[in-house]
Amino acid sequence: HLQLFSEIGLMYVASKLGFEWTQVALALGTTQPEIEQIQLDNPYQTTRQIIVVLIRWRDRQMNRSQEESIRQLVRALEIPERQDLIDDLRKKYNLPVDMYV
Repeated sequence: HLQLFSEIGLMYVASKLGFEWTQVALALGTTQPEIEQIQLDNPYQTTRQIIVVLIRWRDRQMNRSQEESIRQLVRALEIPERQDLIDDLRKKYNLPVDMYV
């Protein structure tokens, strides 16, 4: 599952997220001021904004197991109802179905 947390894996997630990315960012623990600063630092670069959020989130996960981090990411993706992306990640990174609980 480490590939999911590589920069390439996170870039893949970022490329699939759209306007709902701020909901996901908030669910991952990013504050509204952090989101606004990321947007100011990367104007008109939505994918870059998402990547910055995902990398910062990943880097804050050092004391968590991969399974806990995957569960948190999945729960965050459920908020904007991105089951399509969850299913895609499950197939692409061979994530067990029981990780969604």
